[in-house]
Amino acid sequence: MSTDPAVLWYFNDWAGGTITLSRFHKGCYADLLHAQFNTGHLSIDDIKTVLGSDFGSSWPALQKKFVQDDEGLYFNKRLDFELNKRKNYSNSRKKNRNGKGHMSSHMENENDNSLFKDDILNKQTNKQTNVREHEFQKYILEKCPRIYKMEVQMTFENSETLESKYKKDAVYGILSSMENYKPLLKNNVDVYLTANNWLSRDEKNLLPVKKEIKAGKTTAEWEQELRAKYPNPQQ
Repeated sequence: MSTDPAVLWYFNDWAGGTITLSRFHKGCYADLLHAQFNTGHLSIDDIKTVLGSDFGSSWPALQKKFVQDDEGLYFNKRLDFELNKRKNYSNSRKKNRNGKGHMSSHMENENDNSLFKDDILNKQTNKQTNVREHEFQKYILEKCPRIYKMEVQMTFENSETLESKYKKDAVYGILSSMENYKPLLKNNVDVYLTANNWLSRDEKNLLPVKKEIKAGKTTAEWEQELRAKYPNPQQ
């Protein structure tokens, strides 16, 4: 599934995310992540092959770390997300490779090659990763496995653009509709473009136009205007 020979390993995140697992279960968990990294989503038979005679004693404790796709195959959500992100990143680097030095390209690959992160075991902070995560991106990661299979994922800047144009609940509603649309992956490859297209079909999704607020009048100015308008208010 991946052509990258190595990944970054965040020891503190691994320790924190697997603190309730025994050493035995940690080893089994790592084996399953390795298998997913190299072969993709795993069938229950694949998992049994990887775990061997330890399947019965380890899978009940590790199953919560995985979810199932539409075909019933198991995968770790964060690892899958990072693999897709890596794929998008690699594609973008290929398009911009001309004019870049070896060291620049190498450092970009090293900084982004963090595929072993899991939404539970790896809570890497923005300061550590230097990556901003918008709430729409987080929603897709946690709630929308079908959407984050799309080839081009939504960036932080894309998310900010949607937030500046559309009502927040409308964006969440469209993301939910996309997630529940089974043919989504057949004709759609870009999360942002698809979401923006769907949102633009209904003007009710748009944020109200902000009107320019003029400087307020003083009390004396209001009183003067009222006297001119109503010279004799007692009649």
